[in-house]
Amino acid sequence: MYNLVILLLIIIGLVFHRYLSAYSESEILPYPVGFHVFSSLFALIYVVGFIWMFGFWLGITIALLCFFQIVYASILWIFLLPWLIGLKQRRPFIFNLGSQNELPPVNITVYGGFSLLVIILGGFTIGNFFLSDYGSVYRSITDNSVNLLIIAIVILVLGNVVRKFVMRYT
Repeated sequence: MYNLVILLLIIIGLVFHRYLSAYSESEILPYPVGFHVFSSLFALIYVVGFIWMFGFWLGITIALLCFFQIVYASILWIFLLPWLIGLKQRRPFIFNLGSQNELPPVNITVYGGFSLLVIILGGFTIGNFFLSDYGSVYRSITDNSVNLLIIAIVILVLGNVVRKFVMRYT
């Protein structure tokens, strides 16, 4: 149960991070150094957490999928879909000309929530060292590892196809 809470916090953090990254890439994020510091801490925390929960190789693999935003592009994009559709409807030239200086003001609640989430996730990750064994999540899913691998690949592929379709026709 404790591992599921950590995974849920990481998923929420990935969605917040992608939202704030759009502003950071446009260089309109207030206090960008703070965002970069907390983003680096977030990456370090989820790498350590994934290695502890899944073992070394699977943990590194999952962390790389998160780091290169493959998990976001396949699955988590749906959580920012209303924001993306609203942004595209209000300012369609942003997507056509590539100008990103027309973003609406950043949501300060998400901005502050991301920093708080990283601190809480760090505490939970440290607590996880004492409350669960190394590789405990990996051992619980190894019974159906082939089925889980097939399901994960199908989700990654279908998630990208659906995302391309939705963003093209909205």
